[in-house]
Amino acid sequence: MLRNFNYYPPMRKYILLVSCCAAVTAIAQSPIDTVINEIIENNSELRAKEQELSAMRCDDTDANSLANPEVEFTRVWGKDGIGNKLQLDISQSFDWPGLYRARRLAARQGQSAAEMAIEGDRLELAMNVKELLVELVYVRKQLALIQGILDNIALMQQSIALSLEQGQITVLDERKAAYEAFKYENQAAGYKARDQEISAELQALSNVKLDLSQVQDYPLEPLLTNEEYLTQLDRDPALQSQAMTVAQEELNAKAARQSRFPSFSLGYEHQAEMGDRFNGVTASMTLPFFENRKARQAALLRRDAADLSSQQLKAEQIAEINGKYESLKLWGEQMQAFRQVFGDNRYISYLDKAYQAGELTVLDYINEVHYYQEQTLTYLEIEHSYFQALGWLNRYELLK
Repeated sequence: MLRNFNYYPPMRKYILLVSCCAAVTAIAQSPIDTVINEIIENNSELRAKEQELSAMRCDDTDANSLANPEVEFTRVWGKDGIGNKLQLDISQSFDWPGLYRARRLAARQGQSAAEMAIEGDRLELAMNVKELLVELVYVRKQLALIQGILDNIALMQQSIALSLEQGQITVLDERKAAYEAFKYENQAAGYKARDQEISAELQALSNVKLDLSQVQDYPLEPLLTNEEYLTQLDRDPALQSQAMTVAQEELNAKAARQSRFPSFSLGYEHQAEMGDRFNGVTASMTLPFFENRKARQAALLRRDAADLSSQQLKAEQIAEINGKYESLKLWGEQMQAFRQVFGDNRYISYLDKAYQAGELTVLDYINEVHYYQEQTLTYLEIEHSYFQALGWLNRYELLK
């Protein structure tokens, strides 16, 4: 009797029930979430961007500081005993008082936009990692399927060897079984190679050693309505960054307008001339007739450009959400259809009974197994697409 094995794990554990999924994810963190968090915490590129943001804050602070005070010293000597002259000037120049506040607010808004852009990079990295991990689960499920077939073929080959000795089958039958084993071993090698490639890609994103051995199943995730996913766009870091950029350019336009106001310089002056000493104050005003005449218009144009980009990005996100949600429903229907036919995992049991009753030859059994394997691989592909789309729709859950 041939050993009965499950080609495909019971599907009930993979059919999403929203209430159960939400409860499970709230209780424990999946191995996939653990790997994502480890990579996010140890990714050098993200850390570099955070350092660049800190440098940006320093630059903005320096750019909005008062100009350095100016000190001027003059000493001249007269001829023929007429006497010497000495002059010391100390002055401080500054822009229109309200300009500093306007630039400070614009800089803070720009920093917030940069922070949100980094959050968007963090989300993008987390999503890329999750897609690789979901693919890793897919590859390992395929490998488990092929390995199960190989185990069963090994038992069949023992039966074939006995039947060959008894003259019940021909050498061609034996060669056919050996060819099938070789074919499946070749497929298994391909899956193992892809497993190694994905693992290497993931490891390259982290400075610490990753443990991927526990990544065997897809994460349980909630399935919301299409409208709920559209509502979550308010959490999108890229859209928030664009909105902050629009606000920043509004403030830049205000600062540019105030930069057209006069700037001033106040100082103290001391003179010593032929025994006499003089002390007083100096004041000057710079009239900005020529510089930065188009700065306000440029800021407003950048604001409009950022606003248009934000509208386009939101439209693309809405279209992608609608498209993925519709695809998700189709894949879910296909998964359910497969479950109705093969979900009880009794197909192989039926084959075993038919083989034992002499209704199937060994080669007929192999062909039936091959058919079942093709159908199951098709299901695994649908399941993989389903969880990839579901993970993308729930991507904002990756935000801290």
